[in-house]
Amino acid sequence: MKNVFINTNIPTVDNFPKDDKLRVVWAYGAVYKNTGTTRVPEIYVMLKEIDSNGAISSAQIFRRISVAQLDIVRYMTIWKGNRRTTDFWKSFDNNYVENQLFFLDANTATSISFTEKRKNTDYGYFPPYRYKIDKIDNPKDYYSFANATFTKIEAFNGITVIVPSMELLTSTYVPQEQQIRYKLIQRDLDDVLDEYIKSSSTDGSKYIVELYERKNESNISFLAYAKFNLVTRQRLKKLRASIETGSPYPERYPVVLPYHPSELYLQGDGIWLDEETFFMFRINQYSLPIDNEIESYTQELEFETDESKKENRSYVRVPQNLDDNEIPVTNEHNPHGRNAAQHIISEVSVLNPNNGSIKHRRDVLNIPINNNINIDIDIENTEDINQISSAQSDQATDSKNTAGIIIDEQDKSHLKQSEVLGMVIDALEYIRDNAIDISSDESNLDILDILFVDEECGLSATQTATQFSRVLKKAKKETNLWVKKRKIQNHKTIFLGFRNYMLIKVVLSNGKYAYLFEIDRKDENESFLGMIFNVGGEIHNGVLVDLLYKIMEEQGVVKKVKLSGLKTITFRHQTNKEENLNDNIQSALKKAIKNGLFS
Repeated sequence: MKNVFINTNIPTVDNFPKDDKLRVVWAYGAVYKNTGTTRVPEIYVMLKEIDSNGAISSAQIFRRISVAQLDIVRYMTIWKGNRRTTDFWKSFDNNYVENQLFFLDANTATSISFTEKRKNTDYGYFPPYRYKIDKIDNPKDYYSFANATFTKIEAFNGITVIVPSMELLTSTYVPQEQQIRYKLIQRDLDDVLDEYIKSSSTDGSKYIVELYERKNESNISFLAYAKFNLVTRQRLKKLRASIETGSPYPERYPVVLPYHPSELYLQGDGIWLDEETFFMFRINQYSLPIDNEIESYTQELEFETDESKKENRSYVRVPQNLDDNEIPVTNEHNPHGRNAAQHIISEVSVLNPNNGSIKHRRDVLNIPINNNINIDIDIENTEDINQISSAQSDQATDSKNTAGIIIDEQDKSHLKQSEVLGMVIDALEYIRDNAIDISSDESNLDILDILFVDEECGLSATQTATQFSRVLKKAKKETNLWVKKRKIQNHKTIFLGFRNYMLIKVVLSNGKYAYLFEIDRKDENESFLGMIFNVGGEIHNGVLVDLLYKIMEEQGVVKKVKLSGLKTITFRHQTNKEENLNDNIQSALKKAIKNGLFS
């Protein structure tokens, strides 16, 4: 194949071969229990090699990967080593179809295996001249794929649609918040729902759920149906039972049926197996169930700082997370680079998301406060606080110079903290694309290029996944809890995912460069400073590891980071409505240039 391009927005799969050969994801096999700390099951995947002439060859390999990676390791995706390309395998004698839409009767859904025969016939559902699995010498490998399950659903127009079971699970079971999905296949259904639903009731056919956090419509729909709908609950429990590993055989073959009680639309890519049977490799869009009206709400606390002066009133809102795509992708039973979570965003979207069957509201509880009321505030980042008491009451000196923690009359940040990384990129691209002068004198300097530094210190024109824990564990460094984003909910610590960082090489029009560093943060209650630095040359793995380790030790307080040969400046992000992030970044770059950080 010619002109193969790497999709730099998709993380690597470390368990795929690290070479330059092109391979296509041809089939999913059995699912296996994961005995590691994440407990996310693993799945066997078949990769077929593409030869030098651009045709499928007889060479095939099998790899076991985390089920969590199926959001990116999808049927007929083409990989170059362990990096996914932008291409799909479409050579099926003109039978390949993109974005085929079907209206399906969910009541007809059944689970079949790859080698299963059609009822009252001697032939299977998959004609070998359309789609086949080549000879597999190892019997264990053969049965893993021969017994792999698929979901068969009848369309209302008489067409039969077949979808790989794990594709249906990955693409229609809360693809916008994968954490729910993986808890669901590991634990009791009601225990999982209790983590997300604070209270619930029904009003006739209406489902009413109070959530601990705001969710988007696809997740609200799933949680409500999983709570109340008997058909949905039966199918979810059947799924869980199908992957239980009570038998002596580790291979499991999931029974995945739509959680929709009656009907759903699926639109996706695939091939026609015959005139009446469509094999959908990948789902691109799916519909939400509309059997029942759903009303969801969350209660959010807002503290008023001055009840008497409305024009000066400001609020401190209890942090709310809108969905979460940080998911565990590995066993975490061996100390290697795959021990991590990755920011994997689903490629699947919802058809007709605003269908009117879901109503969502926020119940805001305003709490007036004054100087006589103390409020406990969770301080996530102490960059702007001189000293925090150790809470050891017998040591008076511990509280010397302790910062006064107050709620200001004006909100100190108008940024959504979890979006800062993207906003910094936007600001840099704006400065570059508009050739804005960032010189500290009359030299007329602007940005020539911005390049993203990956975890191996390679450069890319687009942002790549970068994670503190993954880099440090590869270097055999011990990590502490700061590399994990967490929060306290219902007196329990909730894991939100591993913390990312972003490292950008900023190249000026005169050829000089420096590095800009940003830390991933949670919404509203983390506001780490940005940092621009220079190490006297190109950054390499040793410097990167030392830098990340020191930042971790200092809990993200980059002002305290001191390394040999490291020259730095730090800067704030937007702090009020009169400022914007573009101005902050421009000022920081000018300061870095003036202080000689670009070399």
